[in-house]
Amino acid sequence: MVVESSSDEEEPHEIDDPFLIRREATLLQLIQKSFNQRTIVFFNEKKQCERAFVMFAIYGYKAVQVHGNMSQL
Repeated sequence: MVVESSSDEEEPHEIDDPFLIRREATLLQLIQKSFNQRTIVFFNEKKQCERAFVMFAIYGYKAVQVHGNMSQL
């Protein structure tokens, strides 16, 4: 898997949503117990997409990010 990093450095952000961890845990549990094949997950923000991508990699799931800052090549 090849992931290109963008040249735009974003500052680290604090988690503004106290329920984010709970939602991520629920998402992981749904993927582990209910989805056996490919699944598309939509996020409101690119930061959430990137965070989920890292979380899935830690748990051994293959994931790909698709958002507006991806190169067309």
